Amino acid sequence: MPNWCSNSFTVCHQDPEMIRKFARGVNEGNLFETLIPLSSGEWDYNTAVEEWGTKWDISGGDVNVSEDGKSADGWFETAWSPAIAAYEKLEELGFTLDVLYHEPGMTYAGHYYDGTDECFEYDFGNENWREYIADEDVLELLENEYEHWQMWNDEENEDAEDSSEQSSGK
Repeated sequence: MPNWCSNSFTVCHQDPEMIRKFARGVNEGNLFETLIPLSSGEWDYNTAVEEWGTKWDISGGDVNVSEDGKSADGWFETAWSPAIAAYEKLEELGFTLDVLYHEPGMTYAGHYYDGTDECFEYDFGNENWREYIADEDVLELLENEYEHWQMWNDEENEDAEDSSEQSSGK
């Protein structure tokens, strides 16, 4: 079972049919196979990682298409990492992409846009973690995660204190 990398996207294309194909791929969980099928014609781990940047097609997701049909936004998950290689191939097909991604199990997040990928590792245990995030959109994403982490961490500390008090007979 992989760690899942969450990808939130805005995608544009001058041809509304390409946006419809993109949306159908997200809804059916076969985005990459729909628009950028593997060169081998069938799934192969090494080919998938090389051509899509992840070992499987997307999982889950939701998409909302704009009224003019030339853009969409939404989210999906990829196994272990963002699908940077797939994003590059989608751009070759005329798409413009703006993707924020986050993989909490490996503690990194990033922003892919205009053919550029900026990825940042973080450690919420370090009080200065924000200093290492140079992208405002990624920082905003991680601020929300940090709040959840703090709540979880506080609960864990309370549970540990309760267990300690019980074992010492207090």
